[in-house]
Amino acid sequence: MMNQIALQLMYYMLSGPMIDPAQVAEGTGYPQSEQLPEQVWLLRLAPPTRLHLGFVIALVLAVLIYIFLWRTTIGYRIRAVGLNPAASRYAGLSVPTYLTLALTLSGAFCGLAGAVEVMGVSHRTLEGVSGGYGFSGIVAALFGGLHPLGTVPASILFGGLYVGAQKMQQAVQIPAVMRDVILGMVVVFVVSSDFFVRRRARRRDMEGDLPGEAETPEAHAEHAREAPT
Repeated sequence: MMNQIALQLMYYMLSGPMIDPAQVAEGTGYPQSEQLPEQVWLLRLAPPTRLHLGFVIALVLAVLIYIFLWRTTIGYRIRAVGLNPAASRYAGLSVPTYLTLALTLSGAFCGLAGAVEVMGVSHRTLEGVSGGYGFSGIVAALFGGLHPLGTVPASILFGGLYVGAQKMQQAVQIPAVMRDVILGMVVVFVVSSDFFVRRRARRRDMEGDLPGEAETPEAHAEHAREAPT
């Protein structure tokens, strides 16, 4: 719901206070901001393609997020709260605090991604500038195993899928919405595979609980995470 509020606020700003003066002078009133000066455009890495410095920024941020989540105390607590809120609360962690921190950081990175898109591609704020990248980011994160470094090859794959879908529609009239179908199938397969992996692990743990068989540390951790509060 907050996303819709932010989108409607952006549409209002683009149609009013932030509208391009050239659009007002021409009488078209198209909802877009004035073009940014060329001094703030991100450097193109491989002209005439649209590959720009934002690609390098994304790689650096992926490494920094990995270090933050896996090599710092705050990052460890955020992951612990995400994996098992009940156990984290029992250990004395403030679950709402770390959930709020995680949401704040993710929102900040989304804003940074939007700034990179504007400064590197469109050079102005447009209606629908995001192009549904939020949902694609969720799919890339799932496909990358919910790991910052795993999302790098996943994002490159889905970036190629986006561009390829547009080219196929122009060249051989294959609808670009096939891209959305493929993204939806990826979500279904990833989520269902995780379900079956957990189910198989539970079955293996139950077999390990039989007399004469010792429980492995992994099984013990899985039991602790799935234990009712």
